[in-house]
Parts: sequence; structure tokens; C-alpha cells
Amino acid sequence: DPADDVFNQLELGSVPAVFIYDRDGTLVKRFDNDDGGYGDEGFTYHEHIVPRVESLLAGEQPEGAKQPQSEE
Repeated sequence: DPADDVFNQLELGSVPAVFIYDRDGTLVKRFDNDDGGYGDEGFTYHEHIVPRVESLLAGEQPEGAKQPQSEE
């Protein structure tokens, strides 16, 4: 089944899921509720996704991102 292939490639148990990438195409954050980390209600755009996208657009470093080293 093609749908199963996609879920397996993404290592995703079920939908919904949201993947946020930076301008370079690097995955910054994956939102899913496969591990129950967002509780019974799951993640929301208002509380979780929009703030993360806005912070990226404002030029803030994503959590866990490596800071660029200055060239001296």
C-alpha cells in the first residue's frame, strides 16, 4: 500500500503530522503525537506550530540548533 510506504519512510505512526523546515531545507521540528508528548489533545497550530514558524521567520535559532562559528 503506497500510504503505508510513506508512513514507514517518515517513521510516522499516524496523522496529523507537521514538519517545519528552515530556509536551507533542514528539518527544524517535527510535530506528531506518536509518543503522546502533546497529551490527549495533540499539538495545535495556535499553540505549537505558529509560534515556531514565527520565531524562524524572525531569525531566531531553533532549539538544539548549532550556533554558527564566527570566522576570525
